[in-house]
Amino acid sequence: MVKKTKKNIVILIQPKVGYLDSVKTNYAIPLALLSVASMIHKDYEVIIFDQRIHSDWEKKIDRLLEKNPVCIGLTSMTGEQLYYALEISKRIKSKGNYPVIWGGIHPTLDSHNVLKNKNIDIVVRGEGEETFKELINHLEKNKNIKSIKGISFKSKEGKIISNPERGFIDLNKLPEIPYNLIDLEKYTGKYKGRRSLHVQLSRGCPFACTYCYNSIFNKSRWRTLTAENAFKIISTLYHKHNIRYFDFLDDNLFVNLDRMEKIADDIIKNKMDIIWKGTLEIPSSKRMSDMYFKKMSKAGLERLEVGVESGSNRILKLVNKPQKIEDVFELNRKISKFKITPGYNFVVGFPTETKEDVKLTLNSALRLLKENPHAEINGVYCYTPYPGTPLYNNLGKFGFVSPKSIEGWIEYTGDKIRTPWVDSKEKKRLSNIQFASYFLNQKGSNLLDIKRVIKILSKLYEPIARARFKFNFFNLMIEHYVLSLYKKLVD
Repeated sequence: MVKKTKKNIVILIQPKVGYLDSVKTNYAIPLALLSVASMIHKDYEVIIFDQRIHSDWEKKIDRLLEKNPVCIGLTSMTGEQLYYALEISKRIKSKGNYPVIWGGIHPTLDSHNVLKNKNIDIVVRGEGEETFKELINHLEKNKNIKSIKGISFKSKEGKIISNPERGFIDLNKLPEIPYNLIDLEKYTGKYKGRRSLHVQLSRGCPFACTYCYNSIFNKSRWRTLTAENAFKIISTLYHKHNIRYFDFLDDNLFVNLDRMEKIADDIIKNKMDIIWKGTLEIPSSKRMSDMYFKKMSKAGLERLEVGVESGSNRILKLVNKPQKIEDVFELNRKISKFKITPGYNFVVGFPTETKEDVKLTLNSALRLLKENPHAEINGVYCYTPYPGTPLYNNLGKFGFVSPKSIEGWIEYTGDKIRTPWVDSKEKKRLSNIQFASYFLNQKGSNLLDIKRVIKILSKLYEPIARARFKFNFFNLMIEHYVLSLYKKLVD
């Protein structure tokens, strides 16, 4: 009998996102952590801890630390999630001098300020699979990490050092996602009686919208699994885990139309009874014929997420969005012939935006709903600056002062407008617009993971939200005040 060698332990932590966690029935699968784990779980005992699931997280983390891990890795986005990631890091450091490593979008975009915090030792910038594997190998053997590409760290003297960048990964060479490291049932939702799961088939986006993290994090590049490998993932989840609704998280799923057509052909050929949704950008939609949409629908496409951003062509040009609002209307009319729901996303609060620009956005949202009975508005979100993006780098001339710490960036969430070019009265109005936009249409598909009581209240509020948009009236919003109280209670 072969004696098993005890593996060293690595802990990967998914922090809470914020108050939205309290209204969801299930959570997005921690795909980034699982992908990192795919490279190391054969050599290390990888423990994935999800704070969203555990209310008594302090005690559970204390017990995990007793296992004396090689290191602890955390991921975070800009905004409220930083608060929870920092609280966890403080807890870890209070129990011992364990190496704490941060990765994800915000640490990549603002690594220098992240490392100013005494509770964080190393930042993995960009994609973490290869970098993290090399890093923990060095930490385990107490080797110098100054030669590892793709990391920033603090020297013994406290100096922050950023090593050269690491090149992009070939997604087709990544190992399979080790779903056995988590309780998959915690992350599978139910949609129309079907088991659902978040899945990713590509990374990045080829466009250079100035407000988007992709322009820095992925350098406006789009990389993908081959059609064969993408279908293999779909097929495995279908047969092994009984997944029947696929929520594709790709930032831009339809860049290569031939590739998606091959995937659709395989789904149809294998008679797979699935439905799915993905993200579509307008330049791709212009290349999609009626026959193409028909095939996608036959293959199970039920919903498309579309970034409109603004109803003002001036603002679209300002943020380098490769479209005009007329292009969106054209797509909306074209897709209305099929049983495909387009879910539209808008953003308000960009620099130089006028009230007339905002009005164009509100009117565009209502027009999309009117011209396509299947259409939905996901939200009219308030602009949040992301550090390092092209638009962010020009905000100084509008009076914006960038936070110099993690704590400063915690307040930069979608419902808190921190931009100086928007006066206090307009900030309140834009915040109210965002609140009302969530309830413009509640057919149910855009509330897949929301608790039943919230769904009912949302449906009741829908006529009020539509009236507010129609008459451009966003004063006296007692309902928004009630939500603010709720958020304080659950935080």
